[in-house]
Amino acid sequence: MTRVSLSLLSSLLVALLFSSLLSSAPAHGQLQDVSDRRVQVYVGGSPTYPYSTSEFSDLYEFGYTLSGGVGITLTPEWELSFHGAYSRFDLDEEGYRNTYPAVTFSVSGALAIYSGTMNLKYLFRTEGRWIPYFSAGFGVFHREEDDVTFDFAPRLGAPRSDATLGGVHVGAGVAVRVIDAMSLFLEPRYTATASFQDTGESTLDYAEIRIGLIVAPF
Repeated sequence: MTRVSLSLLSSLLVALLFSSLLSSAPAHGQLQDVSDRRVQVYVGGSPTYPYSTSEFSDLYEFGYTLSGGVGITLTPEWELSFHGAYSRFDLDEEGYRNTYPAVTFSVSGALAIYSGTMNLKYLFRTEGRWIPYFSAGFGVFHREEDDVTFDFAPRLGAPRSDATLGGVHVGAGVAVRVIDAMSLFLEPRYTATASFQDTGESTLDYAEIRIGLIVAPF
């Protein structure tokens, strides 16, 4: 099964899980009371799948993302937040050999991506503790190779070691309120980026299934 198929299958399974959770969510009898200008702190992580027609999806394995952020509720339905994230993808030696059959030496290392994004979220407030939502955002993504080594030969065909990219993301998820000031969330998200220098080699697209915690301490 290809990476694309696995990514699509994962997204489908998550969508089915959302439907199951929402249908079984207990009602509290009234719409949730959410104050405007409420500050929230986000902490999360996710398995992350390279998904691109470029060499990115061929040369790197599934990775992971760690993220954190701070947001504020503009209205009961709208939230604005700012996030920082770290993503890592290990080099896929088999994929590298398939892409470049002439390569006979070993390859190891990883690609690291550091990002800062601004995000806008629309929440569908319900009478229960489950809150479906849509999210979208944009930001800056910086990538660099981490401990990449090529035994017995110079570097061949791998993406450039450093690049700064612009990107956008879209997602849909569900949050569940555990207590008044704390919620858990699950969100499939797709990110597409493009280089400020060119539109080919530097493109990175990837899909995530984000899992995390939202705390409103103030």
